Amino acid sequence: MEQILDTILLEYDKSTFIIDLRKHSIGPLYITVEQIIHFDNNLNLSQKLKINPSILDDIIDVLINLKGKLSAGNKKVPSQRYFSSEKKEEVKKRYFKGISIKDLSLQFGCTENIIELILRNGGIEIVSNEVPKNIGRYKRRRRK
Repeated sequence: MEQILDTILLEYDKSTFIIDLRKHSIGPLYITVEQIIHFDNNLNLSQKLKINPSILDDIIDVLINLKGKLSAGNKKVPSQRYFSSEKKEEVKKRYFKGISIKDLSLQFGCTENIIELILRNGGIEIVSNEVPKNIGRYKRRRRK
């Protein structure tokens, strides 16, 4: 029997990652990483990876080295890739204050699609924040 001790959700444009810290009833703690790839036709593909804690340091070192090579090879890498629950709440709070999705993406250093995903996953409907032009302009009828 497995027990999930902690879960972290990372959401991106086309993928979602679920990272779990698990404890097996007969063994030590380990990590599972599940990637769910979202396709345009509402089809999802899921892949799971179980990582033994004894090799975790080696995997982290390799990934950090590869990240350095990727950053050097790619000219434009988005600076904000992970949003903690506090940052997600801050995005929602600022959106409710009337800040546009475009401005939020500039403030948080990510794409507009990621801001929209955070809002939609939070159950928030995306609406235009432009003020309608005809508010307060009613014609009065003159009395005869």
